[in-house]
Amino acid sequence: MDIEQKLQEAIVFHQSGQLQRAEQIYQQVLQISPSNADALNLLGFLAYQVGRCEVAANLITKAIEVDSKQYIFFINLGLVRQEQGELDKSIEAYHKAIEINPNDSDVYNNLGNTLQEQGELDKSIEAYHKAIEINPN
Repeated sequence: MDIEQKLQEAIVFHQSGQLQRAEQIYQQVLQISPSNADALNLLGFLAYQVGRCEVAANLITKAIEVDSKQYIFFINLGLVRQEQGELDKSIEAYHKAIEINPNDSDVYNNLGNTLQEQGELDKSIEAYHKAIEINPN
């Protein structure tokens, strides 16, 4: 089985809302390659989408342990931690994503949302301004 091809197939199912089928394929990839960071992250994000945040956090953390250079992994971990109410951990994850890729407006928007939820309004406004600076649209 070509792992990259399987991952692409799973992503198509995932993006079209066929989550059960996507999950099955991610699991197949992980049976063959248990430390495939992309499969761990994507399965974790899927778990987050269906409300299984503890599973999501564990899978995405494993993905980061395998490959800590992928900023999207930290963005996903930030989303999960925010959903769990672990705002400090969410902010920490977003800051790590920014260290890796300071030019993604989504991470600043997510950071702004988390800071706002935490009551840090001045800092949240700064994050939103940075998001707009990067992507004025």
